[in-house]
Amino acid sequence: MTQAVLGGRILASLCLGEDDEWSRCGFVGGPRGLFPPEPFRWVGANLVRNAIRRKEADEDAGRRPSRLDCRLARLAAAAGKTDH
Repeated sequence: MTQAVLGGRILASLCLGEDDEWSRCGFVGGPRGLFPPEPFRWVGANLVRNAIRRKEADEDAGRRPSRLDCRLARLAAAAGKTDH
């Protein structure tokens, strides 16, 4: 419930073009430039996702995952997806 109220206040302030505590709060600005633009973001996300799938399938089958898959899977750790 609190998140909905907070989000509603921020959205209302932004839609009305207000310059107040809600339009300037930390959630509005956020970090920018950390992710590449599309379509590179989509390609990178799919590379990482598929590497995680291959790595986990190899581990489940008792095989050693490739170094590339391990390195790509580590990129997901920055997003909190895996702890490998």
